[in-house]
Amino acid sequence: MLVKAIGIIASLCVVLGFFISNATALPSIVDDVSGFFVDNYTGIFLVISSFSLGGIVAVFLSARNRKHYFDEQEQGERDSDSEECSSICGDCSYVVLRDINQRLCSSVFDVSQFSKKFANEIMNASSHEKLDEVEIGYHNERSNFISDFGEYAVSIVCDELHNWYSSEEIKETFRGVIKLVHPSSNDIRDWMVSSTVWDRKTLVSQIREKIKNEEQQHYAVKDNTALETLALDLSLDSWICNDLKQMQAAGTNAYKNHREDWAEDYNAKLVIPLRWCRDVGDESYQFLMGFLSIDCQNKREDRIFVEDESYSFYICSCLAYALTILMYDVHKATIDLDGLLQEARSRVESGVKEDRRWLLRRNT
Repeated sequence: MLVKAIGIIASLCVVLGFFISNATALPSIVDDVSGFFVDNYTGIFLVISSFSLGGIVAVFLSARNRKHYFDEQEQGERDSDSEECSSICGDCSYVVLRDINQRLCSSVFDVSQFSKKFANEIMNASSHEKLDEVEIGYHNERSNFISDFGEYAVSIVCDELHNWYSSEEIKETFRGVIKLVHPSSNDIRDWMVSSTVWDRKTLVSQIREKIKNEEQQHYAVKDNTALETLALDLSLDSWICNDLKQMQAAGTNAYKNHREDWAEDYNAKLVIPLRWCRDVGDESYQFLMGFLSIDCQNKREDRIFVEDESYSFYICSCLAYALTILMYDVHKATIDLDGLLQEARSRVESGVKEDRRWLLRRNT
């Protein structure tokens, strides 16, 4: 019932967005109001659409048929209290998703303002030096959207997971990190990866220096089993393992990690790709932006991460979906600004040549 209710709310948001996009058809008595909505359609519709995140993801997760499962332990029967747990999970996750939704809406609006601001600066620039300054400005500022929203959202999800499992007498500290990919060749396995955003508690913990060192490191996708597997197989929505030590013991290349001391910090891991996928004919394409990684020690060797069943998987999937929305929005805004910048450089160059010809004619 919860999923259906949220799905209805999501549908209403989409219908509302449709009416906004067709605001010019409203009676003339509200022309001024409708004009405002039309002029600001993109930002407003994105914000309204973002409010439906919880409903969209709930329906999305309940409807999808995931066939691939990366837990090395045998499939066990569901807990006899699964129905009761699902009800409790829904109540807990509502608060977390509501907070993430609100922050996402604010961030999406900020991206639209960011795009307008720098578009105006580009159009008003009259020299290459000014255009260089604007380009550096928006490329630096765009990273703040991911880091600010990412740190906030990853932190509250890790805290929620800790509180949830503590109530089940499973004492675990969860760590979260957003890893960004940097395309460097035609082979996605050679793309470089960097750990960019961490949850707040991890940042201030005793392993802060270790994290600082890892942030400065760039390693290839092929150097990490989870990342390589997800990058190469578009049918996979996640990579899960609740006992990495056991997995590594199964063979030399059973589990690869660019860090030699990874076992000191975690033994269970959930990784979700941050990507847009689409099918064109018989081919599937992906726009891979990064990965969301959540891990813990799992000292009791519980099934912490279970695809489509565990609370951890549900809430982390919602977080990954929100991150993907924002990251793609920032990417698209940057591409649009890069296009305007190129046009502005041509305009400035053309203007300089015309001035030189005028000066030449005047002197002669």
